[in-house]
This record gives sequence, C-alpha cells and structure tokens, in this order.
Amino acid sequence: MFYYTEDQMMSFLTLKEERPEDFDTANPFYSLDTLSLKVLSAFDEREQAIYEEKRLNSGISTVRKTHVAKRREKEHPDALWDIKIKERNEGFFDSQGNYIIEGGVEHEYEEEVCWLIKKGGCMQGPFNQKEMYDMHERGDLIESLIRRDVDKVFMEYEKLKSVPRIFTSNMDEHALNEMFSNAHLHKKEGAAVTDMPFYDTCTHMADEPPHEKKKTLADRLEDCTRTRNLLKKRNLTIRLYDIFVCIKGMKKDAAVEKMRGITGLCMADNAELLDSFLEEVGVQVCKDVDKDGFYIKIPSGKRNVKARR
Repeated sequence: MFYYTEDQMMSFLTLKEERPEDFDTANPFYSLDTLSLKVLSAFDEREQAIYEEKRLNSGISTVRKTHVAKRREKEHPDALWDIKIKERNEGFFDSQGNYIIEGGVEHEYEEEVCWLIKKGGCMQGPFNQKEMYDMHERGDLIESLIRRDVDKVFMEYEKLKSVPRIFTSNMDEHALNEMFSNAHLHKKEGAAVTDMPFYDTCTHMADEPPHEKKKTLADRLEDCTRTRNLLKKRNLTIRLYDIFVCIKGMKKDAAVEKMRGITGLCMADNAELLDSFLEEVGVQVCKDVDKDGFYIKIPSGKRNVKARR
C-alpha cells in the first residue's frame, strides 16, 4: 500500500484553483448561458419531391437496392421468371439484359380436370385426377358411370379402363377424347348415357365463360391505377390520354425521350412510368412493345420475337 507523507497531505489542502493560460472562454460549452432549442419544420411538397429524388438516385441507395435484389434472387430464384419458360430453355439474355424468347412462346396455364361419378342414381364429385386414381386402385369405381366436367355424356367405368394409363398424368388424352366424342355422337343409341338432362344443361352453362363487355380506351385508361399513383407521387397533373396520344406508334426509346419533354423527369423515372403504362393499358401503344408489355423484335424474313422487359 502507498502512503502519503504529512507534507504531501498539507500541500494538497493548500492548492488553489487556477485557470490555464490557453483556456478558450469563447467555447459554447464554457458559457453558462443556455442555448435555445430549435425544432425542424416539415418539408413542403417541392422540398419533399427533391429529397425523394436525391434519396432514390443516391449511390448508397443504388448499392442497397442491388444487394436486396441479389439476396431476393438467391432466396427465391423462381419468383421473377415463369418456371415453364425456364424449364423449356427457349430464350437468352441480350446485351441490354432483356430476356428474349424465340418463337413467341405464350404463357400457358394448365387447368385441372374434374371428374363426376354417377353410381346408384346418385351424383358424386367433382374429384381431381389423384382422387380418381386412388378410387381406381381401390376398386370403388366398379359399375359406375364417369365423365369429365368438359364432357356431355357419361361413360361406363369398364370401358374407360381400356384407355392406357387412365387417371394418371401421362394418360392417352387422344384416346379418351375420341371415346367421349363417339359416345356423344351415338347418345341415343348407347346405353351408358346420362338420364339427368337438367344437370347436364346446368353443367354445360357453367362451363361456358361469361360474356365480357368489350373495354373502351377510356375504361382501360381508368384501370391504370399504378401509373396514376406514380404521376401523383411526382406531383404531375398529366392526363393518361395525352400520354397515349403523344407516344402512339413510336418506339419505346423515342417515347421515353418524348415523355421527358412533357413530364420534366429524369430518364429513369420516365422509363419506369412508361413501363407501368404499357403493362396496364392492355393495348399496343408503342410499335416495338405488344399489349402485354413484351418487346417485339422483328428481324427481316423471320417471325416476330417477343422479349420480356
């Protein structure tokens, strides 16, 4: 343990407060006067628009968006692209990053077939293909009449068993369709037909798509809610009809340049606004973009080639 002497203790008690020679008395921390608090006021519409544009176009924001997009692509690799198009491997990326689909492949959506069963005067169903296969394996379909929701007559189960790989994903659809078509042509002569005409009529009417009223240009422009929200976010009061008339029949790049003189926005904002408008309007506006928002590349002597933006 360290001990102080008596003289050292007395010297400590006799110390006096002294200021250093280089003490800055102008420093605000030395002043005894309290400073008034300042509260920042909210941005007005113009200042808010300038702040948002700088925030979106800043380098830090661009890097953050890139990292978020890459992470989302790693976590969900099939979220941004049609799985069928990727499995077919019928396209490629061009120099601008657009996904080109050779041959104009259209989006195909497979509809599940539903089956109806009539046994002992009772109607059962609808059943999907897996349920039908399970009942086929258990033998629950013996002495029953079966039809699909798209057919008009019932067929005996014993006749349907002759179709190769019945109730499976790779069954012979051609043989099945031909069998139901022949049964419908000989409906009055065949024995395995339905005795419920009212049910057949209702089913047939339910299968028919409802009559849709043809949309006018005003209706289509009214449905462009995302485009109108983008215009409202940027404090623009431009009518969508004026944009439609202005860029009608132009190429997309020329349309972006044309909109730059109308909206006063940067190229990136005009491109985003035009992409949203071309996707929502539902009709072909630019000659190199179709009504669904796909690029149309028309080489000489070849068919049209569509590409995803």
